[in-house]
Amino acid sequence: IIICMGLGMEVGKILTISHLYRSWQHYNPRVRTGYIFIIVALTLITSFELTGYLSKCYQKTIQTRHVTQLKIDALINEKSVLNTQINIIDETLKGLPESHVSRRLQERKNSDYEGKKNRLLEIIKQKTNLEIQLISVDDNLNPVSSIAKILKTKESKIISIFILFLVLILEPLSIGLTIAVNAAW
Repeated sequence: IIICMGLGMEVGKILTISHLYRSWQHYNPRVRTGYIFIIVALTLITSFELTGYLSKCYQKTIQTRHVTQLKIDALINEKSVLNTQINIIDETLKGLPESHVSRRLQERKNSDYEGKKNRLLEIIKQKTNLEIQLISVDDNLNPVSSIAKILKTKESKIISIFILFLVLILEPLSIGLTIAVNAAW
């Protein structure tokens, strides 16, 4: 629905510009002013839509990056806790005499030693997968990140400037191209 609405407004703007260009001499200044007001309103609406859409896409990418990083941090914390628990179990079992093998095995079983070791392996796999996702997200931001590094500024500021630049260039360009095509016909 949003795409259809945006396309409808854009096509309406282009058709209104074409009609106004072709009929400029036939209308009095009031009607021309009304048409110009309609064109400006449609241009502003489509500009806001474009700005909002591009900003939303960027924010979604940044949010995905933050969520992925939080998951990695949580896995690192869990790994640290498990390693501490395993070290405590190992130190405790070192205190038992060598001849108490069955007791050692029982203590390991009671403390879920193998479960903790298996969970550590799962954490390594999950962390690797999340880091791969993070690299993928960073690849999407790479051009913006590169420009931000060159200009020594934040990515969000660069993306804002880029979006505004696109809107300020593309909207007048579409109007100019519509007029040029009508003039050529």
